[in-house]
Order: sequence, then structure tokens, then C-alpha cells
Amino acid sequence: MILNQSSLFFKMKRNNKYIFLLISSLLFGCQKEIEIALPNQDSNYVVNCLFQPFTIPYPQNISAYMGETISILDTIDYPIIDNAKLTLFHNDLLIDSLEYFDKTSLYTSSKIHSLSPGRYQLKVEHNENIIIAEDILPEKVLPTKISILPFAGRDDNNRSYAKVSFTLNDPEDQDNYYEIFLSSTAFSDPHNIFTDFPPITSESYYPTVMSFWKRKPVSLPFSDKEINGKEVVIPIHYLHAFEDFDDVVDSHTITIHFRTISENYYNYKVSLLKQGYHLKDDIIYGQAEPINVFSNIPGNSGIFAAYQSLIQTFIILNNDYIEIEL
Repeated sequence: MILNQSSLFFKMKRNNKYIFLLISSLLFGCQKEIEIALPNQDSNYVVNCLFQPFTIPYPQNISAYMGETISILDTIDYPIIDNAKLTLFHNDLLIDSLEYFDKTSLYTSSKIHSLSPGRYQLKVEHNENIIIAEDILPEKVLPTKISILPFAGRDDNNRSYAKVSFTLNDPEDQDNYYEIFLSSTAFSDPHNIFTDFPPITSESYYPTVMSFWKRKPVSLPFSDKEINGKEVVIPIHYLHAFEDFDDVVDSHTITIHFRTISENYYNYKVSLLKQGYHLKDDIIYGQAEPINVFSNIPGNSGIFAAYQSLIQTFIILNNDYIEIEL
């Protein structure tokens, strides 16, 4: 018996239907619910405090956040602790107490301090528990020159970008750490920035050439291990309009933030950037191996770290080149 093409088609279609039903029954007919008893995990304190001395033109009080960790399965917001006692010490001498404010949900110092470099401690007391975190406020290192080239080229997507260059004399025979970021104003969100400066691009968090899908970092922490005791020029690039625009923007403002940071601050920021990138390395977000954010809060979570900063706002008019000596 000879089957025409139409008959063959319907037989194959009917057979495929049976095969699909068989596979479906094998996949879904053998389901079993498994209950996993996860161990109860005690909550820890979370203390976050990044602090700096009195800094013109934007002096700030020292502030700290305090809360508790929650389980990965919890759906509640992070609990805030508002009844702790926080005190600040310099070389074991009390210098201030931090008071809790409902409006900000932060503990804040009563005054702005012109802190000198040295060892600082934050003492936290809550429900008979005592935590003491320490960090070293570093000596302030400033760039000797800052220049801005409003139009420095175009990226692979034909977007125009500018270049900010920092001339830095790194002190020799000591470990120094720095951070650079840029924003439109002193208090606006930082911009995504990029560089071809090897001491920064060699940092573990910085996206490689093969990681083309990753957004550029919003801050650039780096150590002086490759530039110790040298004078260097650090080029930092930012998109002209901070958007996907092709045209050059004639006039805008740019605020540069150059920080001398402690080793604890450096480790914290590097781990934070690495964690953010690592979460997006896996095709299913959040399923990659976790990276823990660095903490120097003994037995708990969070960060207590110091920095010194230079904040300078520039008004770019008609794409004029700017250069200042510091």
C-alpha cells in the first residue's frame, strides 16, 4: 500500500502527539514535594559609617546607620535599631556621641569635626552587647593639577565623551588608596566613568574588554601598588550628556570627587563593585556564586571607614579647555 504525502503527514503528526504526551507524563507524573528544613540563623547587627573631617565647601556631620540582618527567605524590610548608644573616639579619647534622628533613620554627631589623621573607634552599645570598630583616617593627598578636555573622542556607540586628567604625586614608602568619581553636582548621583589607566584597569572589579555588556563603574577605587612614589597623570572619561546622545553638548557642569581613602574603605568599595557585577555574570540573575561584601565590624556586618576628599565643581562653557593648579 502506497501512502500519499498527505496521509504520511497526518500519521507523523498523530505519532508526534503521542510522543509529546508520553514525555509530558514522564516529566510531570513523577513530581515529589520535598520540604527543606533550613536552620534558624541568628540575626547580626549591621553598622554602616563612612566618615570624613570638616571639608569645604560641603562640610557634613558624621552619620551612621544601624540595623539587623534578616534571613534570605524573609520578606520584611531590614529592621532599623533606633535605641542604641553610639560614641566616637580618637585614639581612645571620647570626642562625640551620635544621636538618632527619625527623619533620616541615622545616628548623627552633634557637630561637624575637623578630624586629624589617626586611629578612630566607633563604640556601639545595644541590649548589653558592645561592638567596637576601628579605622585609620589617612593623610590627605591632593592632585597637583586638574584639567578637563570637554571633547576627547567617541566611544564604540558613537557617543561623545570628555576627559578629566588628574596629576598626582603619590607619597613613597607608604600604602595609599584613592577613589575617583564624577557627578553633575556635588550631591547628584555619580556618573558611569571609564579609563585606560593601567593601575585602575588592573583592579579586580574593573570590567575587562570581554565584558562588553557590563556598564562602566560609577566609582574607581584603586591602590598605589603600581605607582608608589611616582608622579602620574590619571585620565578619567565621562559621556558628554550622560545619555545615549550622539551630539556634543556645548555647556554643562561637572563635579569631581577625589578621595584619599583608608584600606578598609578600599576593600569595602572593591568588594561592593565586584558583587554588583557578579550578580549579572550569570544568565539567571542572582544564581551566581555569591561574593561577600567586606566588613570590619567585629562579629557582625557593615563598615566603619574613613576618607579625605576634594570636591570641585566646574562649569563648562562652549567646550573650553580648563586647567587648574592645586
